[in-house]
Amino acid sequence: MKACLILFLFPLLASGQILDRPNVILMMADDMGMGDTSAYQDFTGNDDDDQLHTPQMDRLARMGVRFTDAHTPSSRCTPTRYGLLTGRYPWRNRLKYWVLFGVQGDPMIEADRPTLATLFRSHGYATGMVGKWHLGLRYSRTDGSPAAGWQDADLTKPLADGPADHGFDFCRYTSRSHGTSGPDAGKKGVRAGRNKKGDRNTPEQAIGPGHVHGRVSVSANGNGKQLRKEGPNAYVLHALGSRHSNSALEFVGGTSRTRIPRINHSSSTMPATPTTGPTPRIRKSVANR
Repeated sequence: MKACLILFLFPLLASGQILDRPNVILMMADDMGMGDTSAYQDFTGNDDDDQLHTPQMDRLARMGVRFTDAHTPSSRCTPTRYGLLTGRYPWRNRLKYWVLFGVQGDPMIEADRPTLATLFRSHGYATGMVGKWHLGLRYSRTDGSPAAGWQDADLTKPLADGPADHGFDFCRYTSRSHGTSGPDAGKKGVRAGRNKKGDRNTPEQAIGPGHVHGRVSVSANGNGKQLRKEGPNAYVLHALGSRHSNSALEFVGGTSRTRIPRINHSSSTMPATPTTGPTPRIRKSVANR
């Protein structure tokens, strides 16, 4: 649950000119250290035989600005995210230690709290958030009023509180970690997290809402808490990596059509549960958890 933060600032071309305000890609990944990307190999001194090579991250680093001195207010994912987005010590919030746990986590970011997203938006940026949120959601009841928790939540109704309420225009995300954001609809690969017990996608499931776009769970099928078992919005755990990457590209790609600068907060669900990558390595990693 430890988090690694990588920030890339780089100008993108639009209509043949360089934007006067750089686009920003802000990447965060759980359980990843500086040595886990070859973009920092010269800084860490890792041997080539030991280094995991990440050519695309290296390319991004060469295109932008690479930081080598960073500090975190916490060693856990939820408080680190809170500190990053609010600029505030996470222990000033109600969660003094650990992480938001369980299918229901009340929103961590206060309604009137400025965030990194609202700051950039006030300077004319379009703001995007893709990947793992894990800062709490407020669901809605069938009548549209805010739900008290998971039990009275209607997943077909728009969220009462989520990333869209804290400055993000474009949101494609999971509520929390990898295997704990919804029952896995995948028919291949190694099951992980709470999905190890087999198919738990029932109308009474209490794992999570699956894929959320903006304020809506696009995975909900309207049968209680059950999620879609097939189709493009089925919650397939082993397809999360490519899905989030495609969503990030969709958002960032808008720069080529408009001169509006963009900030994309891309928060990967990997490598905490490595469901993307060489199959033998994934199987070994999951087996050791």
